[in-house]
This record gives sequence, structure tokens and C-alpha cells, in this order.
Amino acid sequence: MIFSDLLSAFIFAAVPLWLAVRAFRRYRAVQWTANKEGFLARSSLALLLLPLAAMAGLAVMVVVEKHLGPIKTVEAFMPAPWTLAIINSSVCVGSLFLASRMQRGSEDIVRERARRSILAAAVYLTIAWLWALANPH
Repeated sequence: MIFSDLLSAFIFAAVPLWLAVRAFRRYRAVQWTANKEGFLARSSLALLLLPLAAMAGLAVMVVVEKHLGPIKTVEAFMPAPWTLAIINSSVCVGSLFLASRMQRGSEDIVRERARRSILAAAVYLTIAWLWALANPH
């Protein structure tokens, strides 16, 4: 029973994790010559890691609470679920904004793929957090 719940939580968190890892691998493949472009890419990736870690932690916490009961010490420090969803979706939108500020249509196809990967990960995470906000149960 707990294995199937952990598997479903992993699948829910695996897609954004895969998108973020793909974006990071493509970011590393680019030889960033412009300081502004490199800064925007690093900032956007850093902003993606926070909601990704929160999503994975929340998924594990939900599974553990379902099988072991409420975790009082963690719940004391956690904000309300809707607050967490609003904060993380806002961080994802910030990452999306920074990634959209990167130069488009570059001749360097690797740089363009890195930009698109970061955008895809930010869009997916934004939608996932907004979905979590709409479905609080």
C-alpha cells in the first residue's frame, strides 16, 4: 500500500524533476559569453529548484501522513497548503519571467534549447502548483 502511494508521488514529482535536470544539462552545455544571459539562466534555474524541492517534500509528507498519521512537528512550521501553493507558483512565474528575458532566436541552437527547456520546466511547475492550489485535498 505505501509502495503504491510512494510510486504515485514519485511519478507526480518525476516529470518536473526530469524537466529541471534536462534544463540544467542543456544549461551546462552552453558556452555563455554574455554575462546577462548566463545570469538570467542561472537565476531562472535557481528559482526552479525551490518549488521543485517543495513539491517533492510535500508529496513525501502526504504519503507519510497518510500511513503514519499527522506529523505534528512538521505541521507546526508549515504554512497553510494554499499559502505554499501561492508562494511556489509565484516563484515559478518569476523563473518563467527570467527565462523569457533571455535572448530568443539565437544562432546558437544549444543556447536556444537551454532557454526552451527552462521555459518548459517553469511552465509545467507553474501549472502543477496552480493545480495544487485548485485541488487542496
